[in-house]
Amino acid sequence: MLLFIPDYDPHILEQCGIDENESSMVSDMLEKYLEHYRPSYKRSEQKQLADTFIKGLLSDLERKSIEPVALRYTGAEGVRPLQMFFKNSTFDDEKMLNIYQQQLAALIGEEDGMLNVDGSDFPKKGSHSVGIARQHCGILGKTENCQAGVFVGYSSTKGYGLVDRRLYIPESWFSESYAELRKQCAVPDDLTFRTKNQLASEMLQAAAASGTFPFRWVGCDSAFGCDRAFLESLLEGCYYFTDVRANELVFPSMPEMTIPPSKTKGRKYKYPRPSFPPVKVADYANDEQLPWQRIILAEGAKGPIVADVKCVRSAYAFCHDGTFVYPNAAHSL
Repeated sequence: MLLFIPDYDPHILEQCGIDENESSMVSDMLEKYLEHYRPSYKRSEQKQLADTFIKGLLSDLERKSIEPVALRYTGAEGVRPLQMFFKNSTFDDEKMLNIYQQQLAALIGEEDGMLNVDGSDFPKKGSHSVGIARQHCGILGKTENCQAGVFVGYSSTKGYGLVDRRLYIPESWFSESYAELRKQCAVPDDLTFRTKNQLASEMLQAAAASGTFPFRWVGCDSAFGCDRAFLESLLEGCYYFTDVRANELVFPSMPEMTIPPSKTKGRKYKYPRPSFPPVKVADYANDEQLPWQRIILAEGAKGPIVADVKCVRSAYAFCHDGTFVYPNAAHSL
């Protein structure tokens, strides 16, 4: 069987601390693991094609797309079947995801676990892949032709892994000019536009509702952390640990909100104002009277992973209807 061909990527073996002589053991473990997903397929041929592609992803191939994987393991006659498997096969991907989530939760689930959300982009050359567009590509650091995905992960003291995924479909794809391409790509007729943050919120809520992953924290970068609607969509009882932009406004302490007297005889203030102005997060970073503290985050493969931090308890401010609004509880930044 192709699963027993010992052509695993040497970097993967090295990262896992496995000697190449032990690759036969890896093959046994891979076969047993993939057997868990058999109920997701309607026919045995589907499982064989899926196993072929997974083997290709773990191989030492330079390009790990459909064609080179098929050429190595099944020959030229296997390219078309593998392409059609991904395009037209009716295997139950939701059941597959559920099996994976149950296995992951059993391995690393923990009461103080953390759900993490982030985006990841995939450069593309063509123009017919679903959701493809010229948009910001994080991996390249510039606007480029790519597909964009949103992913939810889970981490605990026992390990980490991916939980769920969504393909971001740009708003332009829902215009009439994309109608034919939507049909070719089998985009569901009832699919509506969702921002990346909305997709992330939906996945987090689904993960929480399933009860599969116990968690106390939600983590994200500033693309999500600066979105008040996203933060308010998080479940009560959980804490969020988010990145914010350098110009994010916070109050050093909780101000009083009052309508100040007018400075002139003209127009009066309509909305309450804070008793003192907020400051930018960057002001804390530049404040020499507040020292940096170096901490060790974890022990990495090349030594300790360190970070310089400042911890300040502040009230998070944001502007609404011409004035600042802040939550009842302060937040640590």
